[in-house]
Amino acid sequence: MRELSVYLHYLCLQGEVEVITPRDVVSIVCSQQIQTQEEPQQQQQQQQQQQQRQPGLISSHRSELNSISVKLYEMHQHLALVLSEEDFSVCDRITCVQANSIKQHCTQKQQQKFEKLINAQTKQREQNSIELKKAVVNVSNIDLSPAATSILSKGLNFAPTPRRVPIETVIGSVEECISRNKLNSIDAETIRQDVAVLVRRTTTSSTTTSNVSRDEWVVLNELRREERIFILPADKGNATVVVNKSDYYDKMTSPQ
Repeated sequence: MRELSVYLHYLCLQGEVEVITPRDVVSIVCSQQIQTQEEPQQQQQQQQQQQQRQPGLISSHRSELNSISVKLYEMHQHLALVLSEEDFSVCDRITCVQANSIKQHCTQKQQQKFEKLINAQTKQREQNSIELKKAVVNVSNIDLSPAATSILSKGLNFAPTPRRVPIETVIGSVEECISRNKLNSIDAETIRQDVAVLVRRTTTSSTTTSNVSRDEWVVLNELRREERIFILPADKGNATVVVNKSDYYDKMTSPQ
């Protein structure tokens, strides 16, 4: 019976049981009897299956926690047999208070770390939003979506990754460069071989990582078809200005 009280107190420390009722006592005793009847090989197989299903780091931490829990329970049983009831009660009360104190300290520490991480991410998003507003100046009558602001903030010199390598354009440009510079046959053949290697390596790659999202592609095509605005570089700085065509023409034709 004393071992049962030790085990119940152990469950309270672990946070698994808050209020103990007679029905809980019976269920705990039955579950302990069933667990003690399991074969060690079966338990080992179950642990191996769990470790295979879980990621390495999570599995390692859970295995360590399980090992600590078993050692803690064994230590409680050993102290219950060695110490007197009065000494065991004092020791039990001290360890319970210490465990709750450590739990509160760790919980508070993790909450502070989580709040700090959330605040850092919020500040980063706000900073990115401010930088986007500085990079794109919209003086037109059209409201720019977040995707449009994002693609325009990359600058007018930004080149989206092509979905297909323009092999014909590359070969034509190389031949035009060779002809314009009047290179000799050896140098020209060397350049052709180097370009051929690069083109072959690019075309044989199975995956091409795009530097533009799907929403940005859609917005980019919409901006190309938009006839009411001009997208121009700013006179100073690296900002991109979106202005109405009518306002632009009025400013260009108005007397200084």
